[in-house]
Amino acid sequence: MEPALKLALLMSLAQLSPWAASAINVKSSWRSFCGLLALAIVLTCFVAYDNSSHELIERRNTRAVIGTVFTGLFFASFERLFCSKWNWDAGGPDKYRQTATQPPKSLSRYTLDVLSNPRFIGRPWQVKGVPPFFSSEPAYVPSPTKFLAMHFASFVCCILVLDLCAYAIPPSTTLYSEEAIPVFRCIGGLSTNLTMFRLTSTVVFWLRSALGLIMALDFTALVAVASGLSTPRDWPPLLGSPYELYTIRKFWG
Repeated sequence: MEPALKLALLMSLAQLSPWAASAINVKSSWRSFCGLLALAIVLTCFVAYDNSSHELIERRNTRAVIGTVFTGLFFASFERLFCSKWNWDAGGPDKYRQTATQPPKSLSRYTLDVLSNPRFIGRPWQVKGVPPFFSSEPAYVPSPTKFLAMHFASFVCCILVLDLCAYAIPPSTTLYSEEAIPVFRCIGGLSTNLTMFRLTSTVVFWLRSALGLIMALDFTALVAVASGLSTPRDWPPLLGSPYELYTIRKFWG
């Protein structure tokens, strides 16, 4: 099997198994069994990916990122199936069965909500800390035209900055040699160049990670809003203002 096809199959199976189990009525005697089976499938997909990741993906950091996706999916599935007890009847967590103002009216809508709306925008169970479009006007929602222009400009800027990072002049190989890897053992002999290299590479790593996430959201939002599948209200910013990164909670939120 082709590596790309195998990876797509593993990811799809790991995504769809918890969804199928959560669609079962929470009071059904089969619910717990199907939930455990779904978690076992997710874990099996992760093990299969881990055993063949070297064949599927060449870059080590990319393999690690996809591995964290499988890990996060396992814990998220456990929470939805056994803690908050997501189900089709409630349109989400079971405790919102009677209070949901806009529950999904069909299995297809429920599927879309589970698989493509991880922050549950517009639902009573929307995750906390979703940033507004403008901090000065929390209730403001841009028009479709302005929304598309903003995200197109953001998408282009992300590509340019990431391209600049990729084609930057590489540093001397002595700065990331095996002797320079141990931080605490060589901390007394750190040179100015090595210290600046480590600080700069850390900042660039976080910058590239953030821009990659923003670019993915921009592309998806452009397609969804331009095609009329959703509205700008469904696509609030992914990351908040960097000026709010003064507590651990705000940083991860």
